[in-house]
Amino acid sequence: MLVVSWHLHVASIDPIVISTGVLAAGLAGAWWWRYRARRARTRGGATVADRQEVALREELAMLERYLDPVQARFQGRLDVETAIDTRALDVLVPRLILQPLVENAIAHGIERRGSGQILIAATVDGDVLTLRVRDDGPGLMLESSGRARTGGGTRDTIARLERLYGSAARFTLRDTDGSGAEAVVRVPVRKEGVIRVHE
Repeated sequence: MLVVSWHLHVASIDPIVISTGVLAAGLAGAWWWRYRARRARTRGGATVADRQEVALREELAMLERYLDPVQARFQGRLDVETAIDTRALDVLVPRLILQPLVENAIAHGIERRGSGQILIAATVDGDVLTLRVRDDGPGLMLESSGRARTGGGTRDTIARLERLYGSAARFTLRDTDGSGAEAVVRVPVRKEGVIRVHE
C-alpha cells in the first residue's frame, strides 16, 4: 500500500507533483458558486464565501451543489455515498475543502473508467475531526521519480490547512486495500467562529 503523508510545514509541500487535469464540470460548478457569492456581497449580504471556515453541514451542502451537474454528466454511472458522524456536522472546516478532493477522486479514480463510486466520510475522535474522500479507481499514479501524482487542488489544500491550523492538521493520500485511493484530512475540532492564522 502506497501512503503519502504530509505533516504541515512549508518545506513538506515541495515533493508534490501537480497534474493540470481538472474536470470542466467541476470548474463550472466552482465558477457558478463564486459568481453567486459575489452577487450576494454586492447586495450587502454576508455570505459563506466571506468566511475561511464553515460548519461541515454547510460544506456538505456546497459539495452537493457542485456534484449535481457532475452526476448529471455521468448519467447514473457515478455513485456518491456519505458516512457522516452527526457530531461532526457543526465542526468548522476550511471552506471548500472537500470539493478539490472529490474533483481529484473523479479525475484520477473515476473519469478514466467512466464510472465508479466515491465515499465521503467524516468522524470525530476526541478533539480531532477526520475527513475522508475515497474512490474505487485504479489507485495512485506514480511519476518516474516514484512520487505520487496528485490533482491540482492538492497543493492549495495543504497550504490552506497549514495557514489555518499549522502543525495541528495532517493530510494523507494513500492507496486503499483492494483498489482505489483515499485522501484523509485531520484537523482540530473547533466550533467557535475564531480564525487562527498560522504564519
